[in-house]
Amino acid sequence: MRRKDREVADAAWFKEVFRRSEVLTLSINDGEYPYAVPLSFVEYEGALYMHCALEGRKLACIEKDPHVHFSLYEYLGVDRKAATVRYHSISGTGIAELLTDSEEKRKVLAALAEKYESECTLPVPDKMLAITAVIKVNITSMSGKSNQKDSPVPFQP
Repeated sequence: MRRKDREVADAAWFKEVFRRSEVLTLSINDGEYPYAVPLSFVEYEGALYMHCALEGRKLACIEKDPHVHFSLYEYLGVDRKAATVRYHSISGTGIAELLTDSEEKRKVLAALAEKYESECTLPVPDKMLAITAVIKVNITSMSGKSNQKDSPVPFQP
C-alpha cells in the first residue's frame, strides 16, 4: 500500500467495517474479462457470505474458478476543504464455495437478516432454504485503508 499512513491492520476495525458496510463487490473470473457484482453480505465466523439464486452467472463462474476478489467501503463523506473523500475500505481475496449443509445455510441467512434488520421469517423456512444458494468466501488475504477525520470507527495506524 502506497499510503502507509492510511493502512489499517487491526482485527476489531475489520469486524466493525464489515458490520457497518452494506454492499460488497465480488469479482469473479469470467474468462476474458472479470465479472464484478455488488451484493449484500455478512461476515460470520471469519468468512464472508452472500445469498443468491440457485443458478446464474456468479455460480457458473465460481464453479469454474473459485478464486475471488472482494471490496467494500464505508463512505463517511466528502471533505471539501481538504478536497478528499473520507472512507474506510477493505479489499481482499478468497476462495468461494457453495454451502450445502442446510443448518449452516440457515444460520448464515439468519445472520444476514440480523445485519440488515430484515423482517423475514426466522428460522428460515425449509421452502426458502431449498430455493436459496449461499456463497461462502474463505478469506485468504485482505487489507484495510482509512481516510477519516472524526469518524466513529477507531483508527490506529
